Amino acid sequence: MLSIRNLSQHAVLRMAQRNISLRDLEYVLEHGERVYKTGVTIYVLRKRDILQNDRKNSDIMRLEGTVVLTGFSQDGHLEIITMYRNKCAFRTFRYKQKYDIRRKYRKSRNLPILQEES
Repeated sequence: MLSIRNLSQHAVLRMAQRNISLRDLEYVLEHGERVYKTGVTIYVLRKRDILQNDRKNSDIMRLEGTVVLTGFSQDGHLEIITMYRNKCAFRTFRYKQKYDIRRKYRKSRNLPILQEES
C-alpha cells in the first residue's frame, strides 16, 4: 500500500492534474513494465501488461500508456517523482541514447574526438 509520504509534491500535483488515484498508481506499479534508465526506475503500463480480465474495465483501460518515474529520496526511501501518459513511451525509453561526455570536447562536427596523449 502506497502512502502519501512516498509521493513527491510534484507527483501529487501531477496526479491531481491527470486524474490518477492511488489505486490507479498501485495498478501501474504492480503490472507495468519496469525500465531502469538515467538513475531512475520507470514503470510503463502497456496494453499487453493489462490483465485479460481487466480489459473489460474502462477504468483500467484508460491507464494504458501511463508512465511513473520513481527514484530514491535523500533518506533512502523509494519515492514517486512524477507520472504522465504516453502510449509510445516504452519505445522511447528502450532506445534512449546514453550521454557522451566526449562530445563537449569537440570544436566542430567533422573533427575527431580528442585523444589523451600518453
